[in-house]
Amino acid sequence: MFRATSRLRFIEPQLASPADQPPEGKHWIHEIKHDGYRSQVVIERGQARVFTRNGYYVQGYARC
Repeated sequence: MFRATSRLRFIEPQLASPADQPPEGKHWIHEIKHDGYRSQVVIERGQARVFTRNGYYVQGYARC
């Protein structure tokens, strides 16, 4: 039986860079930017942790 010994952690996101034109080809997926927060949620052992896109832990921000 496999048992994880370390906690899940924040993974740095790949951020978009500006361009004059979108890439060509049928294999590209585009993300539309809406106003709001970009965050990462780690759920482990029934507990949720929310991180900002810069990796700051936002304690007490969200409840599961």
